[in-house]
Parts: sequence; structure tokens; C-alpha cells
Amino acid sequence: MTGLLPRLALFFLALALPTLILVDAAVLKLELIELKSRIADGALERSARPSLPILAALDVRQTHFKLLAEHELAVLIRRVQDPKGELHEAAADVLYELDPLPVRAALLAANGAILASVPDAWQPLESSSIWRFRHLAKIALPESRGALWIGFDLQAPWWRALEQWRIEWPILLLIGTLFGLSGSWFLARYVTRRIARIRAAAARWSEGNFAEPVGDTSRDELGVLSRQLDGMAGQLQGLMRLSGERRVLEERARLARDLHDVVKQKAFALGLKLGAVEALSARDPQAARVQLNDALGLLAEIQQDLVETIEDLRETVGGALNLAIAERARALCAAAPVSLELDLEPIDALDVRAQEDVLQVLSEALTNSLRHANAQHLTVRLACLAETLSLAVLDDGRGFVGDPIGGQGLRNMRERAQRLNGGCLTITPLARGTQLTLSFRR
Repeated sequence: MTGLLPRLALFFLALALPTLILVDAAVLKLELIELKSRIADGALERSARPSLPILAALDVRQTHFKLLAEHELAVLIRRVQDPKGELHEAAADVLYELDPLPVRAALLAANGAILASVPDAWQPLESSSIWRFRHLAKIALPESRGALWIGFDLQAPWWRALEQWRIEWPILLLIGTLFGLSGSWFLARYVTRRIARIRAAAARWSEGNFAEPVGDTSRDELGVLSRQLDGMAGQLQGLMRLSGERRVLEERARLARDLHDVVKQKAFALGLKLGAVEALSARDPQAARVQLNDALGLLAEIQQDLVETIEDLRETVGGALNLAIAERARALCAAAPVSLELDLEPIDALDVRAQEDVLQVLSEALTNSLRHANAQHLTVRLACLAETLSLAVLDDGRGFVGDPIGGQGLRNMRERAQRLNGGCLTITPLARGTQLTLSFRR
């Protein structure tokens, strides 16, 4: 039972039972208050007056004394319980509702001994409790012939209402059922369907589809909420459009840096080589052939750089960071005569932007080692200490030549490092080779 409608119907049915008990107990309580008022007004004494001379005239030595006394006590009890008697109807109605034998009576001798009682063997008790209401009245018989005890022994209204099955119960249950069904129908028509529309719109928005709003124009709370959600969806759509445009501009800037760092410089060098070939072709064919071979090598490198740039555009960054680093390193070193050692600690995937920056720094570092250092062995290490990640690229090449601060490629790597959380790029000369280290926080 997970839906709102069956839960609501069950709630109304469960609410009907305690409501019935409270209403029934309240009605009985009002009738009991009326009964107490009549008792205080002397109704019991007035009801007992006709029986007093008859009971006083009975002789305990008669053969049928007890039967006669019990008969007169029963007559007295019927007179008290008579709705048209001294208690009147409003007070007498509560008697049978609270107890099958509501009125008790007993005849006492002058010495206080009980001669007869209805019901039989009844002992007068005056103490009331939360579960029972008791009231006793002692009336003296004429000529000091003894006394009459008459009183009530009734269950408490709330206890009787809980214990006794009454005709109002099925009626109230029927009313509760009808109320629950009608309330469920109302909610289904005016609430749950509108909530379903909001849920469907939210599902579309989570997929990036903001074309269809909720469109609830009512003035109640759900209508106000729907219009606020529609406004939020419009704002999100605008933010996504701006974010997309920003990503496009950033990607264009990245491509411009990559093409400037690699392709433009090599294309410029290729132009110089071809110019030298043209100048030497007539007077020194052998030197011209050397320059031409160099130009063809530059052309092959330019082609490879363009292929790598295109592959970067197609690549989707994802998965664990150590797996992405291993895949990128193997791909770059696959065609080179170099041995590759990977020492990578398992690290969960980073944010897409951060992971792309890390992989681009790795690509630039490996490319520099392969093209310029004449390295025979490369090592890539990834480690995590507390919340700090460290990516190191080591080679056994000829070491760094020139100023490690300058160079567009190094500047691009440092820019990427600075975009990372606490990112720092360091270059350390080794006894043989160079170590480039990128450190940043998750």
C-alpha cells in the first residue's frame, strides 16, 4: 500500500473508530450527568415511597418472606428504571446502556443484616472508580422496621463505549467509508493528478528537456508551486545555455593553444625547410634532399599532432583516474621505441573538467619526453596522500634543455595545473633524465 489514495482511505477508516468511541462516550456522559442531577433532586426517595409501607409490613417469620421481599424490591427497581418515572426519560435512558443490571436494592433488618436483595447476594458498595460509577441511598422504613438500600452500579461511559457493540458503530463506519472514498476521489482529481504532472515535468527537466512546463495556472498552493517550478526551469535552461556556450569557448581556446603549441610551430618550421629545399635544389641537390627529408618528417609529425587533437575531441573522459591515465599513456607510447612503467594507485574518477586537465598535462609531458629527450624508459606514477593527488612522469632522456619556465607547452601545462584545486606543476632534473610532477587536491 504505497499510494496516497489507499493510505488516505485507510486513515479515514481508522479515524472512524476512535471518533465513534469519543462520541458515544460523550453522549453517555451527558446522560449520566442528567442521572446524577435527578438523584440529587431526590428521585430515588420519591420512587421508593410506595414500597416503604409494604416492605415494613412484611414479617420475617412468614413462610414466603424472602420471595415477597424480593418481589417488592423488583417492583421498586422497575419503578426506578421506568422512563416515565421520577428519573424521567433523559436520565433513565442511560441505565441499560451502561449496565444490564443498573439498579440494585436490598432490605435490611433493624440490626443491619441483609434480609433480601435484588440481585441476589448483592452487597451495597459506595466506592466509585474510573471504571464504575456507584451511588447508594439508605431510606429508613416506617416504625423503625429496618432500612432500604437502593442504588446504582454502572460502568464508566468511555469503558462501556469501548466494550459494547452499538448500532451507531456500523453507521459511523459507513459514514467514514463514504467520506474516505469521496476524499480519495477529490484528491485523485484535484491533487494527485497535478502532482503527477509536476513529477513528469521534473523528469523531463532532468533529461535536459525544458520545452514543456508544468503549466498549472490555478491559484491554490499547487498552482503557485507549479509556476515557481516553471520559472526555475526557465532559469536553468538559460544557465545551461550559458554554460554550454562557455564550454564551447573554453574548448576553442584549448584547441587554439594546442594547435599553436604544436602544429603552428611545426608548420612554420616546415615552411622554412621547404624554402631551404627550393634554394638548394639547383646548386646543392644533396643538401636539398636532407632538408626535404626533414620537411617530410615535420609533415608526419604535424599529421600525428592533428590526429591526436581530433582524438582528444572524440574522447569522453570518465572512469577511474588511474585507468584513464594508463589508457592515455599506453596510447601515446604504443608506436614509440620506449618501455613504459606504470605505478598507479587506484583513484576514483574526478570532475570531468579536472580529469581532462590532468590527462592533457600527462599527454604534453609524455610527448615532450618522446620527441625531445630521446628517452628509452618512461615511468608514470599516481599516488594519493590524504586529500592530495600526485602525478609524476619520469624519463631517462637527455634532461631538460633551455629555460624550464619558458615555452608555450609548459605555460599551457601550468595554466591547466592552476585550474585544479591547489594545483602545482614542478620540473626536477634527475641524475639522468627529468621528473615532471603535478600535485593537486581532490
